[in-house]
Amino acid sequence: MEILSFPILLLLIWLAWLFFPAQSRNNKTQIENATQEIEEEAPPSVPPVLYQLNTHLIRHQLYSTKHLRKDTQLLYTNIILRNLWINEPFHSTIFNLLLILDKDEFFIRDQFSRVITSNLRNASNEMVKVESYSVLSVLEIIAYCISDCIGLITKFRKNDAQNITFALVFFILQKSENMTESDLLQMKKYLFENYPDANHIEYILSLFKQHDDRLNFIASVYDFAIKHVDRHAYVVGSAKPKFCSNTINLPQKMFQTLPNSVF
Repeated sequence: MEILSFPILLLLIWLAWLFFPAQSRNNKTQIENATQEIEEEAPPSVPPVLYQLNTHLIRHQLYSTKHLRKDTQLLYTNIILRNLWINEPFHSTIFNLLLILDKDEFFIRDQFSRVITSNLRNASNEMVKVESYSVLSVLEIIAYCISDCIGLITKFRKNDAQNITFALVFFILQKSENMTESDLLQMKKYLFENYPDANHIEYILSLFKQHDDRLNFIASVYDFAIKHVDRHAYVVGSAKPKFCSNTINLPQKMFQTLPNSVF
């Protein structure tokens, strides 16, 4: 009995060996076929969406400076255009101030200038003595100072930087020999009567007088400017400009693109 069971056991082992490899090969074939079907059924590619960029230059509401002097144009560029300070009421107020500076010949006497006396004939062909001395243009000094230190001014917060810009202009303007205290007060009233930061500007002016460390660069730039701007001859007795708000007409803004020279 034991002899007969041994061959039967061998037969069973041989049948199992034949069956399981065949089953494994079938499973492998099924997996390969399934993988191929998945690869063949990949979703179709979606074409990329192309968006057209808007390359048109941005236009801003700006004032025209074509009719103004070169120094005034430079001031408008350095203050307004380079910083894009077109917020109101700053934009219109500073431009109004620039119109005043452009219109009137405010000057500071050259401290190293000597008075020169000359004999000239007047309109009636009479000999008269005329005294003259060298002066510095307030507009040129302000343009020089703004160009030199606008980078330092813009390191302050925007609102403070704009107020410092106003204060710098009046810091220089109040040194003008042909600007009376009454004219200066009238000008401030005209410009700042409804300006929200008028008191702050006056406070910054007081800091200039106190030599505040944060604003010492203003005085340094001014001292450098008066040594390097051009000198002009002034004849004593010449008509002096007198500020009058009735002669200032603020033009309309126009939509303009920033000129390439700004960048």
